[in-house]
Amino acid sequence: MKKVDLKVYGMSCTGCENSIKRVLSKLLGVNEVIADSKIMKVEIEFDDSRLSLDTIIQKIEDLGFKVVQ
Repeated sequence: MKKVDLKVYGMSCTGCENSIKRVLSKLLGVNEVIADSKIMKVEIEFDDSRLSLDTIIQKIEDLGFKVVQ
């Protein structure tokens, strides 16, 4: 398992947090997602042999957010 913290710009409310959690939790290999809009951070624990970080970032950006590593 790999744990990564991402800075996510545009995440401003619990609705945003829930959208990100819902989308990422559906990805095969994701173990845990913690999203905090107050500090604009998403913490993801995932199996990097099954899922790439690029895919995770793309899924977040597809929701309209900007991700910085």
